[in-house]
Amino acid sequence: MPTKTSCGFVKECVQNGLAWVLLHGYQWFRREFRQAVAALERAPRTRQTRALLTETYILVGDLYFVINAPCAYIRSYIRAVRLCPRRRSLLREPAEVVSMMEPSRESDRCESLIRRVAREIAAPLPRLLRHRGAHPYAWVSGDRVWRARERLVRSQARSALALIGEERGMRARQVRIMAWGAIGNVDAVMHEWSEIVRARGVIELGAGDWFFLPNNVWDAAKFWKMLLRVVPRISNLGLFSPTSEIQGPPELLDCPLRAIPWIQIRRHAIEFHLARTCGDEGVLRRLCKKFPRWRDPDVALRYLQRFNRPPTRSELFL
Repeated sequence: MPTKTSCGFVKECVQNGLAWVLLHGYQWFRREFRQAVAALERAPRTRQTRALLTETYILVGDLYFVINAPCAYIRSYIRAVRLCPRRRSLLREPAEVVSMMEPSRESDRCESLIRRVAREIAAPLPRLLRHRGAHPYAWVSGDRVWRARERLVRSQARSALALIGEERGMRARQVRIMAWGAIGNVDAVMHEWSEIVRARGVIELGAGDWFFLPNNVWDAAKFWKMLLRVVPRISNLGLFSPTSEIQGPPELLDCPLRAIPWIQIRRHAIEFHLARTCGDEGVLRRLCKKFPRWRDPDVALRYLQRFNRPPTRSELFL
């Protein structure tokens, strides 16, 4: 990939932001985004490329944070600070994350890295590092799910699967799905989802669940039908929208916070994707009429009318 093209591609990604990158998914991130960033790293280091790389590693760090991989997040932010020492104030954010981690080998390594970088750039040490344990532990060293997520963002999907093993808890199943999705094993992803549907318990989805979901699953009506069956069990859908950062009708999201009908919003979001994958113009028209401010059904309907087939995950961004 030529350097000029890589620079423009990475710049577009940074400008479009986190939600846009998340929606493109892991395979795109691994094959296109990382390749472009690697080419940019090899390019002559001008003020412009240094500034762009700094913003890129901040974006990548934010991506790792919402996927619940704090160690990878910290390393990415540290890389941004090393590229642009004037942005030393960024050290405060990884320091705060370290303060939320249980004291362990991983958190000690992260703290040591932050301290070393602070000395390198002669920056005041973030005070948060002096108050470890001030926050509830968000990441516990013995949590295999967390450790598996860290392996996933390092492209070690099979290692993540080995770590999780046959554990049947909901969180373990979700990480197993993410790992199979990273590998591209659609059958394994669908099998695990069918097991979740049959199992009991609350389902809390996050950005990582969608990021690692293969395109073939994202565009399969069977998947959305399964999800529709478990709407009452979903406590958080965690699904971003092709046209905004939150999936669902703005008319319902504009309600007062305590009155937001979340179960309806989740149901409508899933109904939209089911109608999209099935090419159901009737349902898309009904959603457009009921929620005129919701752009997603309108975008899918226009695509369906123009090309006489449903839009795929990647085509929703055109």
